[in-house]
Amino acid sequence: MADRPTARGNRYAGRAPSRPAPDRDPGAVGRAQPPSPTGSAGSDDSPESGAGRVVGALEALDSATIHRTIGALPRRELDVLRGLLRVPAMLLRESDNAARVVQQRAGRMGKSERIDLALSLAAACNDETVDALGDNRRDPSVADMQQVLDAIVEHHGAPVVALMMAAYVDAAAPCADAFAEILDTDARFATNPGS
Repeated sequence: MADRPTARGNRYAGRAPSRPAPDRDPGAVGRAQPPSPTGSAGSDDSPESGAGRVVGALEALDSATIHRTIGALPRRELDVLRGLLRVPAMLLRESDNAARVVQQRAGRMGKSERIDLALSLAAACNDETVDALGDNRRDPSVADMQQVLDAIVEHHGAPVVALMMAAYVDAAAPCADAFAEILDTDARFATNPGS
């Protein structure tokens, strides 16, 4: 999990947003590099294609969590989120419908847009995780993450931490295997209770 790469200065290697950042560290944890212009065999970015873990993690967010997360976003992250959702910033910060808008729009997004949305919503969590990991941020192991998770979960809540990790798993970031193992084995991050 290295520095999130994006136009917003994300610090994890994973999936890059459609707008590459000049200050991005491609080897860092954050979003993965965007797909090549020619695409790859079987790559489909339609809403129906391989829903992935982000969909479940987004569905697990309740309205209060979405409102709290949006309310804590710095202006720069809010602008990115607004652009992804194609809505006015005021709607996101001041509307009782912001959570509904986020979840409805996410259902119509392709995989890479959903990953960007997840990392935008979890930006503060992502940044704090990177800082807590220190030198292990480029490709954290399960053990590295277990050392920092309790404090991160206490500060941001399990649903937001699960959203962040799901985004890196779906983006096939260097930390994807470790994050997938945590999502699969740690009951705090269950996005599909009862399964």
